[in-house]
Amino acid sequence: MPQTKKETEKDMIETFYIYLKTEKGLAESSVEHYIRVIKNYLRNGYKITITDAKKYYLLKLKTTESTYYHKNVCYALKHFFAMNGIELPIKSPKLEEKRREHISYRDALIFLNNIDDLRDKTMVLLQLTTGLRPQELMNITLNDLDIEKGTITIRKTKTKVDRIVYLKTRVLLLLERYLHERKGTHKYLWSCKNKDAPMRLHRYQKLLRKYSKKSGIKVTPYMLRHTFATLFIRNGGDIKALKEIMGHKQIETTERYIHEDEERIREQALKHTPEF
Repeated sequence: MPQTKKETEKDMIETFYIYLKTEKGLAESSVEHYIRVIKNYLRNGYKITITDAKKYYLLKLKTTESTYYHKNVCYALKHFFAMNGIELPIKSPKLEEKRREHISYRDALIFLNNIDDLRDKTMVLLQLTTGLRPQELMNITLNDLDIEKGTITIRKTKTKVDRIVYLKTRVLLLLERYLHERKGTHKYLWSCKNKDAPMRLHRYQKLLRKYSKKSGIKVTPYMLRHTFATLFIRNGGDIKALKEIMGHKQIETTERYIHEDEERIREQALKHTPEF
């Protein structure tokens, strides 16, 4: 019996997922974005032809979505067509250089004080004090954690290089309490409900939106990472050490935190500008 259109699309999406993970080695967050694009592409009746791909891409470029979204559409289509042996001649839009948003130390404290759930507070404080990428936070397993040494080994990184992050005393105490009260024997530190799989990133984003509304302070997963880096530099931390902690390939990426710290720039300007 021939497959229905829905079954064919499902098989194509599953094949695409395997291709992105095994052949391209992409992070789960990127895979989720690309899968979402291709699901939309197929469900709207577009075929695997260069003409249809260009029509779809042009339609998306006309929307008011961000340049980042348009870039994801472009790469999703390119990867999908490459999997099918077709080189797609479309160009990704240039990303605008945006300042990386962060919150102040005071706002971070207020935000934390509005989290009453032990697991949620542990997750947020861990990211605030290590600068982990959101997906790295999701992927932590019990085997990665060394309470005795106060470290976590970060694997499945964007740069494909493992690294170690060091934990402050308060984070260690929260982690120990969380592990003591945690139910189940899942290998991931934060598991999906009733599944031995990592928490999905969109679930973490949803949690942060809830506490953002409660505290009146907008916070996203990447804002927590940027807040850590900004406060690290502001506290006199070494830029080369920060590069290793953040898992950056290039020091130039890390140096952006110096240039984007408006409070530090203002302080230095007022302190060192000559009087006349």
